[in-house]
Amino acid sequence: GALDRPMPGKRARVALPPRGACREEGQHRQVFDATGRAVALWPLLAKGGEGSVYPLAGRPNVLVKIYHPAKLAQTGIRLKAKIEAAIILRQRIPELSQLPLAWPQLAVFDGQGNWLGYAMRWAQGRPIRGFRNPALVRRDFPGLGRALLATALCDLIETVKVLHRHQICLGDINLDNFLLDMANGRFWLIDCDSFQLTLDNTRYPCPVGQESMISPEHQGQDLASVQRTPESDTFSLTVLVFMVLMSGRHPFEHVGGSRVAGNIRQSHFPYGQSIRPGSQ
Repeated sequence: GALDRPMPGKRARVALPPRGACREEGQHRQVFDATGRAVALWPLLAKGGEGSVYPLAGRPNVLVKIYHPAKLAQTGIRLKAKIEAAIILRQRIPELSQLPLAWPQLAVFDGQGNWLGYAMRWAQGRPIRGFRNPALVRRDFPGLGRALLATALCDLIETVKVLHRHQICLGDINLDNFLLDMANGRFWLIDCDSFQLTLDNTRYPCPVGQESMISPEHQGQDLASVQRTPESDTFSLTVLVFMVLMSGRHPFEHVGGSRVAGNIRQSHFPYGQSIRPGSQ
């Protein structure tokens, strides 16, 4: 319906808050699609550092992410351009709709036509951040077996390979950005708005990342200007796979007082041999 059709010829503005104003989540009872049609929102589902997420009323498989006013004021124009590029890529690359991604599907606006955020699929599963602690894994994923976990990780790797074929890099790979759907044995990728995209020779960077997951060549750099690569993604994905399979242990964790990032830079891998890390 109208929710999937862009408005031809209209360039929406980015919603910026009045000076000193702060919107409450309860005010977002409805948003508008690009045609100006109002769609109702259910109560707040989750709130993060960048924005708030609401279910779309009457559409149980759709969520709406509305960026916080401060985020829109700071980087709203760049965010809007990147989300527009992601929506176009989804239209050009049918495979994206078949992958377990919370990928932006369409833009949403306020009643004055100001851009607020986007709608996406409601990803299935539970967050895997608990894999840092074996007790949390047992609590959140009762009955999880090694075979299912290995199969799901292989599926995740295949998903990332498809993205790489289309010049899409995840960039910010960490335990907070994935859900595990045990019913279907799949990992879902969330926070897709942070991915590095390329559309018509324009690159939209991934400006964020956790130091403990960043590849050696990008350590200490300004991530907003870094060009992520399939190789840098593969490094971070390998760290994540290691942590999931090793009860949350990081492959480059502290040894002899060194920080994780320092061990990554120096290739100090403390597992597997009874030698000083990095001596080979």
